[in-house]
Amino acid sequence: MFLKAMKDFNAQRIDTVGITTRLKELFKGHNSLISGFNIFLPKGHEIAVDDDESLPQEKTVECQEAISFVDKIKIHFQNDEHVYKAFLEIWNMYWNEHKDINEVYNEISSLFNGHADLLDEFRRFLLEAAYLSAEDFGL
Repeated sequence: MFLKAMKDFNAQRIDTVGITTRLKELFKGHNSLISGFNIFLPKGHEIAVDDDESLPQEKTVECQEAISFVDKIKIHFQNDEHVYKAFLEIWNMYWNEHKDINEVYNEISSLFNGHADLLDEFRRFLLEAAYLSAEDFGL
């Protein structure tokens, strides 16, 4: 269901409101999934999480930082939508499919060729995400 919704969104058969509606229902009761997906949504379109399961303040701040970074990439490559979409795809594969961190860095390095400032910021972002991910799984 998730992949179908994402394919519909990517093919522009549904808009941002449509994808958030579908995923809110699909992820109902799984606030960590909702919060993780919110990173990829435009500001103001985030899916609200249930109050009884809300994330600790520390996680919320980290999510906001991730959203800000993704927004920065979107703005920076607004004239080259391919780069932005490729970035989201690579990041999604890392986060959801546990793609190797070195492979992710190499792919993003190629994608951000000539943008050393973004690559440096991404490296820090990736290392923090890897640390948080390991911490979340008790590693």
